[in-house]
Amino acid sequence: MTLREKQFNFPLAIPKIGTPKVETNRKGTPKWTEAHRQTQYLKEKKILSQKVRQEIIDYYNVEPSHVIFVPSSYDNVEQREMRAFSMLINKKTGIKYYADGHMSHADLLNIILTKFYSDIHITDRRNLPDNFTDEWEIKKGFFDPYVNGFAKFQNIHETLKEIIIENQGSNNKDIVKNIQNNTKVKLPNWFISGSEDRMDKNLKGIKEDVCNENK
Repeated sequence: MTLREKQFNFPLAIPKIGTPKVETNRKGTPKWTEAHRQTQYLKEKKILSQKVRQEIIDYYNVEPSHVIFVPSSYDNVEQREMRAFSMLINKKTGIKYYADGHMSHADLLNIILTKFYSDIHITDRRNLPDNFTDEWEIKKGFFDPYVNGFAKFQNIHETLKEIIIENQGSNNKDIVKNIQNNTKVKLPNWFISGSEDRMDKNLKGIKEDVCNENK
């Protein structure tokens, strides 16, 4: 089993297929609704969530000192059920800054800008310089707080299965059959949010506006 397969927690020898990218940006769609669903009764699996977080920061090679973890609230306060993550990448140096929490990607970006102002020199997401995209790239995604392959998020769960099946093609019919027939098949516990459902094979990320409060 390869390192990437271990990172995605696949139980089978699935070939290198890249990072799943799921369309969660179209407001009002089932996948958007699931990704932005609110709850007062979040029972996050803390220890397992830490492992998923470690998978992500290892995958993108983020320095531990550049990682921010925002704890979930347990006092019956409405919060996003799914844990979101945002990452800011310097295109010139490759240095990355990461934050995750049960909040919007926009708020997570602001937390990164505030925490690492001495490195980034940007005060707020609403005051991004005109040349921001020349120097910086933003990645955003979600991971399952229950660490169960998004089983509690039916549309996203099914989409992940479809993406993996599509990328197997005729190369591995046994894996495709297993995924199609086994409702308990172990799926990735995190994905990149994109403008279409596919694999982010080249790891180029996305350049969508995470400054939008609804993202």
